[in-house]
Amino acid sequence: MILLTAETDAATLESIRRALPDADVVHRPSSFGWTAAQLLSLVHDADAVLAGGDEYTERVLAHAPRLRILARLGVGFDKVDVTAAERLGIYVTSTPGANSVAVAELAIGLILAMARDVVGHAVDVKHDRWAPSFGTQLEGQTLGLIGSGAIGSEVLKRALAFGMKVRVHDPFVSVDRIRSAGGTPSSLGDTLAEADFLSLHLPLSAATRGYLNRERIATVKRGCMLVNTARGDLIDEDALLEALNTGRIKAAALDVLRSEPPSGSSGLLARHPSTIVVPHIGAATREASNRTYALAIESVARAFAGERPPRAINDPLRPRNATPRVAAQP
Repeated sequence: MILLTAETDAATLESIRRALPDADVVHRPSSFGWTAAQLLSLVHDADAVLAGGDEYTERVLAHAPRLRILARLGVGFDKVDVTAAERLGIYVTSTPGANSVAVAELAIGLILAMARDVVGHAVDVKHDRWAPSFGTQLEGQTLGLIGSGAIGSEVLKRALAFGMKVRVHDPFVSVDRIRSAGGTPSSLGDTLAEADFLSLHLPLSAATRGYLNRERIATVKRGCMLVNTARGDLIDEDALLEALNTGRIKAAALDVLRSEPPSGSSGLLARHPSTIVVPHIGAATREASNRTYALAIESVARAFAGERPPRAINDPLRPRNATPRVAAQP
């Protein structure tokens, strides 16, 4: 049995069943991701999981004795206990690059929306207020990229097309690669201090949780505009609220929040007059979805065939035997 927990449409579900015709695909969608407690009643008979943003703890994985592969539909796997999965013989895979263009386009769209107050002006007109105001054009402005992986590099390309100057802070990417892409390698301090727009593109880990904290926010260029299409937990939301109230950060456009749907500080950010908050739609294009599912299905088929799946992020010493055995269809 293949358990699919992400929300999807009938056409995508049918394409999965065509690609894996010998497997029973059970669709149990959750808009916000299943909790570990909720998953316990879903995973026991699963041979594979096509996973959304669910919480796969060691207890959940141990409760799935047949589970061979957990194929994450996306890039992040911060809610999966990868170490436990490896110990239990379960492959964990992701779909890097599948949604890079979709998320990058949204990041640029949010930058444009803040620069020209598109949302504010549109709401004004709907309420019979005709109050045009000056905005900021992107040409000549400095974009600070924190992270330059698959998504960050796509944002870089698009920002250069607008005539922006792009400072890039990513200690895991060589300065030669950044320069060859048209960016300027930069320290974190210089990036924060000089960016007119700041865009986060980091994975969530113990090291990056709360990355943009009160101390770092205090060093950003006054009037900076912030975009986050990565993970909500990268930002100290209380510190961001303070910075928005004081004008240290002029505006923030957020596709991700610490709590989804918003509550607590996330709810305050969603209602703040200087924010644009959208409901985690970065990867929500038909093109990105098709590519994501294609990569995940390939991983499941390869694991069921007794092979190491492509894009595996762990390497179990003793992978579990696959049942049933299926092969991807051309």
